[in-house]
Amino acid sequence: MNSIVQEGGAIENFGSWVRQEREARHLTATECARRAGMKLTAWSRMERMVKHPQRDTCATVARGLGVDEAVVLRTAGYAVEDTEEIDLGLARRLDRVLRSLPAEERKRIEALLEQDASQYVGLLGPYLAEGG
Repeated sequence: MNSIVQEGGAIENFGSWVRQEREARHLTATECARRAGMKLTAWSRMERMVKHPQRDTCATVARGLGVDEAVVLRTAGYAVEDTEEIDLGLARRLDRVLRSLPAEERKRIEALLEQDASQYVGLLGPYLAEGG
């Protein structure tokens, strides 16, 4: 059964979508199950799933397929805020590291971020501003 995209980006048959994505990535069900940390029988059952999965199942599927969790969440019909895609733990650790640096070094790193990854400066801006 083919997955049919519904209004809002969700698909009609989640398991079919998972199988199509796995095959498009030339992965075996065994490999996906291993990457997801689950038994092959559980992965196979998920590929036959018609209903939409719970949010935590989406994280498991993302690990198995090697894709961003937000992609799987959106495909399953969940609303995903852009901020959900940010690893806040990582942002906080980066913030601590940046705050520990001398002001001159921090400014140099911020300039590099603005040149090479302006989207990250925007995401981390509130954290960077606090340490100023």
